[in-house]
Amino acid sequence: MGKPYELRHSPSLAKVTVHVPAAPQRFAILACFVALHGIALQFCISTSGEAHQVALEKIRKKNREDFLNGTKEEDKMPYELPSEWAPNPWASASLFGTISLHAFFFLLCRWKVGFRATVHFQDARQVREGYYVQVVPLPHRGLPALVPLTYCDTTCRLGFIFQRQHYEYLEPGDGTDADEEVGEVQLLQCPVSEPLGKYLEAKGLSSDDAEHLKEKFGENLLEVELPTFMQCYKEQLLSPLVIFQIFVALVYAADDFVNYTLMQLLVILTMESTSVFQRLKTMKMLNNMGTKSFSIMVYRGRQWVEKSTSDLVPGDLIELVTVKSNTEATPDEKVAPDIVPCDCVMIRGEAVASEASLTGESAPQMKDALAMEDRTLDLQGRDRVHCLFSGTRIVRATEGTNKEEVEATRPASDVPATPNQGCLAYVVRTGFASSQGQLLQMIEFSQDKVSGDTREVIVAIVILLFCALIAAGYVLKVGLEKGDKTPHELLVKCVLILTAVVPKQLPIQTAMAVNTALMALSRAGVFCTEPYRVPLAGKLTHCLFDKTGTLTTDTLVPVGVVNRSSEPGADGHLPKVQVADAETAAALVLAACHSLVLVDGKLTGDPIEVAALQGIGWSFDSQAETASPQATQDSQGKKQGIKSVRILQRFHFASHLQRMAVVVEVATEGSANLEGPGTYVLVKGSPEAVKKLLAKDTAPGWYDKSHTDLAERGLRVLSLAYRRLPTRQDKMAREEAEKDLIFAGFIAFECLVRRDSALVIGALNESGHKAMMVTGDSPLTALHIARTCGIADGQLPGLLLSKADEGEEWVVVTGDRAGERLPSTESWTDLAKKYALMTTGDVLDAAVSREPELWKVVDEIRVFARMTPQGKAKIIEELQKQQSHVLMCGDGGNDVGALKQADAGLALLAGYGNVNTADNNEINETTENTDESKKAEVALNQRDAELAKKNRKAAKARKDFLWQKQRELQDLQRQWLEEEIEVRAKRGETGIMSQAGAMKASMGRYTEELKRQMKEYDKTHGNVYDEKESGQSAPKDPAAMLEGMDHGGLPMVRPGDASIAAPFTTKAPSVKNCVDLIRQGRCTLLSALQQQQIMMLNCIINAYVLSALSLEGSRSSERQMITSSWLLTTASLAFTYATPCDRMHPVRPLRSLFHPAVFISMLGQAAIHLFCMVAAVRMARAAMEEGSPERQAGWTGPSLQDVSEFWKRERLRRRGLIEQEEEMDWTQYAISAWTQPFLPNLMNTVVFLVETAQTVAILFVNYKGQPWMKGVMENRALFLSVLTVAGSVAAAAWEFQPQLNELIHLSPFPNDEFRWKVMALVGLTLLGTFLWDRLCVLFFAPEIFKAMVDSAKKTTFKDDVVPVFVTVGKVLGVFVILGTGNILMAGLAYWMYRRHSKDPDE
Repeated sequence: MGKPYELRHSPSLAKVTVHVPAAPQRFAILACFVALHGIALQFCISTSGEAHQVALEKIRKKNREDFLNGTKEEDKMPYELPSEWAPNPWASASLFGTISLHAFFFLLCRWKVGFRATVHFQDARQVREGYYVQVVPLPHRGLPALVPLTYCDTTCRLGFIFQRQHYEYLEPGDGTDADEEVGEVQLLQCPVSEPLGKYLEAKGLSSDDAEHLKEKFGENLLEVELPTFMQCYKEQLLSPLVIFQIFVALVYAADDFVNYTLMQLLVILTMESTSVFQRLKTMKMLNNMGTKSFSIMVYRGRQWVEKSTSDLVPGDLIELVTVKSNTEATPDEKVAPDIVPCDCVMIRGEAVASEASLTGESAPQMKDALAMEDRTLDLQGRDRVHCLFSGTRIVRATEGTNKEEVEATRPASDVPATPNQGCLAYVVRTGFASSQGQLLQMIEFSQDKVSGDTREVIVAIVILLFCALIAAGYVLKVGLEKGDKTPHELLVKCVLILTAVVPKQLPIQTAMAVNTALMALSRAGVFCTEPYRVPLAGKLTHCLFDKTGTLTTDTLVPVGVVNRSSEPGADGHLPKVQVADAETAAALVLAACHSLVLVDGKLTGDPIEVAALQGIGWSFDSQAETASPQATQDSQGKKQGIKSVRILQRFHFASHLQRMAVVVEVATEGSANLEGPGTYVLVKGSPEAVKKLLAKDTAPGWYDKSHTDLAERGLRVLSLAYRRLPTRQDKMAREEAEKDLIFAGFIAFECLVRRDSALVIGALNESGHKAMMVTGDSPLTALHIARTCGIADGQLPGLLLSKADEGEEWVVVTGDRAGERLPSTESWTDLAKKYALMTTGDVLDAAVSREPELWKVVDEIRVFARMTPQGKAKIIEELQKQQSHVLMCGDGGNDVGALKQADAGLALLAGYGNVNTADNNEINETTENTDESKKAEVALNQRDAELAKKNRKAAKARKDFLWQKQRELQDLQRQWLEEEIEVRAKRGETGIMSQAGAMKASMGRYTEELKRQMKEYDKTHGNVYDEKESGQSAPKDPAAMLEGMDHGGLPMVRPGDASIAAPFTTKAPSVKNCVDLIRQGRCTLLSALQQQQIMMLNCIINAYVLSALSLEGSRSSERQMITSSWLLTTASLAFTYATPCDRMHPVRPLRSLFHPAVFISMLGQAAIHLFCMVAAVRMARAAMEEGSPERQAGWTGPSLQDVSEFWKRERLRRRGLIEQEEEMDWTQYAISAWTQPFLPNLMNTVVFLVETAQTVAILFVNYKGQPWMKGVMENRALFLSVLTVAGSVAAAAWEFQPQLNELIHLSPFPNDEFRWKVMALVGLTLLGTFLWDRLCVLFFAPEIFKAMVDSAKKTTFKDDVVPVFVTVGKVLGVFVILGTGNILMAGLAYWMYRRHSKDPDE
C-alpha cells in the first residue's frame, strides 16, 4: 500500500489525506470473515457429537471404577452429558474467536478513523466530489474524522465541514504557494484580508447575493443540535472501555458468577448514564454561552431592512447602536441586543466595546472607523482598533462627530445614513468562524479525556499480556492433564486470566485526576479551557511574568512631570513638579492624546490616561471628542489661555511602535503659551521611540539621563511631544504626522506592586523554578520591579545588553559602576552570578541572529524589556526547544501570543485597580522578615488562610444583608402591587389576568431593586484583599481617591466565561494562582503514575489468583468479590481525590512508568506478592489433604475433592439435571440469587484474605504523597479505607465476628499456628514490598528518597496523628448514635457538632 495522497492544509489542522471508497476492498474483507466463519462452522459440524462421545467414555470409565470400588447407587453423582450435536471444544473456541474477531473489527472501524480509512477506503490520486478526506486535528483539539467532499455551487469548489468549520479545497496553483503541485485545504476564506478600499467602498449586498453567501458560509448561529439521551447513551456504551468491561462481565457470567455479573453490569450502565447526563449538560452550557439571534438593521437591496442576526453573511453592512441601560427585553427574548453578533469592521462612525468576554480586558476599548490606505486589512494587528468582535458588548456606538464635514467624502458614500444614528460596520466573519465561535469551538473540542503516556501504558500491557498467556497456557495444560474440568470450562478460565491483566479503569485514571484538579482550580477562581495542560503544569521549569497588570496593578498614579524648561539641580537630577503644574505643551498632550470614552457618566479606558487627565485638571467630552480645562481657578489650562482641544484624527497605540498620536484643533482665549491656535500633532510614547521622531538637535541634553533616573526608581516614564501644522488636514498618514516633533516633557507614573507578588516569586525560587520578567516597559523600570518582587537579586548591579559599533556589549546601568562596559564574549552563565542580566527585544534579536547558540543560555537573563508580543512568544518557544516547560502569566491583551505558546498560560482579568497592593517599603519589609524559619511559601499560605477567613466573614455579612433587604423589599413589594393594581384599574384592566400582570410587574421591580442593592453592596464591600479589621474597605493608594476610578469591588465573571487569550484564566487580582496551578499539576502527574502502578500490580495478583483457584478446583465467592470490590473502590476513590501539598518542593516527582525506581520496584513487589500467594496456596492445599497434620489434630474442613464435587453438583443443579426440591416464584428466585449455595473452604478463605491484604499493601506502598501531595495520614478518606480493610482482614482471620465470616463465606482456620502463618504472610507482603520500594527509590532516585525522608521528619504527633484519632472517633460516634435508633439523639449530636466546628470569627 502506497503513501496516502496528503494535501497541504491550514495551521489549524495536523494532517489531511484523500481517500476513495473501496467497495471491492470491503467485499474482500467481508469475504475473508465469511470464509473464517465457514471454516469455523465446518470445524464445528465435522466434530459434531464428539464432545458427547468423549463424555460417554468418561462415564463408562467412571462406572467401571465405581463397580470395582463397590460404590453404592445413592452415592453416585448424576452425569452431565453434552448435547448429541455439541462440537469439539476447540471447534467451539474457533467459532467464538472468529465471531469475537469480527465484532472487534467492526468496533475498531468505529473507534479508529485511521483504521477505517485503511480497510474501507483506498488512497486517492486526485480529488473529486464523493471522495472522503481524513482530517486529523492538532493534539488535544478533538478526534480525527472521515468527512465527505461536497461541491458548492456558490464557490464552485469542493469543500467539507469539520468541527463546525467550513473548509474548501484549492486546486494546485490556487493556494498560498502557486508553485506547489499538490492541492491545499483551507478554512473557508472570509473577507478578512482584503484591500481597505473594498470595505470603504462597499455598497451592501443584494438579496440574491446574500442567499448565495448564506449557502456558502451557513447561518450566523453558535448553536449545535443536541443529540438525544439514547443517541449519546448508545455512543457511550460502544466506547472501547465499556465494551471491554461488558465483555469481561459476560465471561464471568459464563463461569457461573451471575450475581457478580449483574452487579458489574448495573455499575457500568449507571456510571455511563451519569457520563451521558454530564455530556449533555456541557453541550447545553456551550449552547447557552453563544449569542442568540436578535433583530438588527441590515443594508440589503439598497435599503435598510430589519433582519435576524442569524441571516448575516460576510459582506453585509449592518448598523450597531447604543442600547440604553433601561431597555426592557420581551419575555421571550434570550439576550439583550447589546452584543456584537459577528466580527465586523467599522467603516463609518465610532464605538466603544467591552472585550472582557474574549480577552479579559475590563476597560472598554475605543473603536473608530477604518481610514483609506493602500494596504490590506490586518484584523488582529494594526486594524484591531477598527474591528468589533462577536460576543463583545457594545458600550456605545454612534455615527461619529464629524458627520457634517465629511458628508461628501465619507466612506461607503452610496449607503445612506444609518436609520438609528448608529455606526456602520462591514461583516467579515460569522458563525463558528467568528472570534466567539472559535472560543466555543476550542472549549468544546478540548474537553476530551486526558490520558497519560499512551506508549508507556501499551508497553506495560503487552508485558502483562505476555505473562498472562504463560499463566493461561499453564492452566490449560495442567487442567487437561487432570481431567477434572471440561475443555469448555478451562477455556473460559483462560479467557478470564487474559482479561484480568488488562486494567479496566486505566484509561480513565488520568482523566479523573485531571478532573479533580480542575474542580480544585475552579474553587480557587481559575477557569480552564484546555484541560490537557493541567498535567503539563506539573512539569514546569521556567515561569515568565508580565509586569504591568500582573506583578503590579494596571492602575498607574501620576507622580510628577519634568517640563522642557526644567534645569538640573545641584545633584544632577531634574526636579519633578506636580502634574497640575505641567507646562502648556505637556498639558496639551496629556489632555488630548488618549483614547478615553465616557460610559455611564464616567471616563473609562487606559487607567494611565484617566489619571493623567484628572491630574492636569481637564475634562473630556467623548461625544464631541473635545477636551477643555475645568472651570476652576487653579486650572493650568485656564491660566495658559487654552479654551478647548478637539481631536480630529487618532493614531492608536501600537506596541511595535511604542507610541500613539492624535491630530487636534486647538482653540485659545487670550494669550496662550503656544504658537497660537490651529492644528497640532500630539504624540506620547516611550522615551526611546519618541526621541527618534524629534526634530534634529531639539532634544535637551538631559533627555536620556532624566528618563533613566526616573526609570531606575521604578517609575514608568512617557515622553511627550508635539508639532504645529501649517494648515488643517482632515486625514494624514501616520508617518507624515509623526515627524519633526518638539519635545514637551516627561510624565512619570508609579505602579504599585501586588502585595503577594514577592511571596509568589519567592515560593517559585524556593521550589527550583526560574522566574523571569518579560515586559514592554523600559529596562530600568522593569529591573526595579524585578528586584522588589525577587526576580532579580537586589544586591547585584544591573547589566544591560546594548548595541555597540560592532555587535553587542554589556553595560552596567545601576550602582557606582554605572556606565562601565563589559565585552560580550564573557559567558552569560558567569555574568549571571555577578549581575542581574537584562536585555531589550531588538538587541536580543540582533545577538541571537549572529550567534544562535545564545538561545541555550537565554534563561540566565532575568529581565526582558521593550518586548513586542511576538518577542515574548519567541522567548518561550526557544526555551521549549531546550526541553523546558514554561509558564506564562500575563494579561489578556498584549500577551496573547505568549500565553498561547506557553505550556501553561495564565491570564489575569484586568480591572481590579489597586486592590491587593502595597508600597515598596511594605514589600521590602515583608521580604526581609522572610527568614529561614519562615519561607516565602509559608508566609503565602498564611496570607491565603487570612483571606479565606475574611471571605467567610464577608460571605456571612453579605448573607445577613441580603436577608435584611429581602424583608424590607417584601413590604415594599406589597405596596407596589397595590399601586400597580390601582393603576391598571384606572385603565379599565380588571380580572385575573390583570392581577397576574400586576404581580409579575411588582415582582420584576422587586428583583431589579434587590439586584441593585446587592450590586452596590458588592461594590462597597467586595474587596477582602485590603480590608481593615473593622471590615470596611481600605484603599491604600492615592489613585483610589480619584474621581471616576471605580475600584470598589471585584469584577463579576459569569460562569462559563473564559479569556480566549490563555488556557487558564484567574479571577483573583494576584499571581498566586500560578502556585496553585503548579501544585495541582504535580499532584495530577504523581496521582496518575501511582494509580498506573497500583492497577498493574492488582492485575498481576488477580491473574495468579484466578490461575491458582482454577487449578485447585476452587473459586471465589460472589459475596467476597462484591464485598472486596466495594471496599477497594472506596479506597481507590479516596486515592483519586488526593490533594496537593501546600508547599512546592524543589525536587520534581517521577513521571515515567519505566523509570528504574518505578519499574524495578513494580517487578520486585509483584515477585514478593506472588511468593506470598504461592506460599499461602501451598499451605492451604497441604492442610486440606486427607492425611494432613491439621486433620489428624481434629480439623474437619472440606477437602479440595469435596469442593470440586460440590461445584460439579451445583452446576448440575443449575442445569436442571438434579431436580429442585420445589418450584420457586420470582421473589424466591431473586432471594436465592443472593443465597446461592457456596462451600466455604480453607483454600478460598486463605486466598481471599491474602489477596485483600495484598491489595491494601499495594495502595499503601505505592501512595507516595509527601512532599508533592497530602500523605497517607493526611488523606483521611484513604487512610481510614485502607485501615478498615486491613483491620477487617485481621478480624476475619481471628474470627472476631463468626457471623460476619459466615456471611461472606469464610471458613474457620484449623488452628492458631496456621492462623499465625497466614498473618505472617500478610505482614511479609506488606513490609517486604514497602522496604523493596523504598530501596529502589533510594538507589535509583536518591533525590526523591531524600525529599520523602525530609517530609517524614516533619511529621508530628499533634498535627498528624491526633487528627486521625479524632476522625476515627467521629466515625465511631456516628455508628454508635445511629445504632441507638434515636432520631432526637442524632439531631442533638449534629447540633453540637455544628456548634463545636463553627468558626468563632463568623
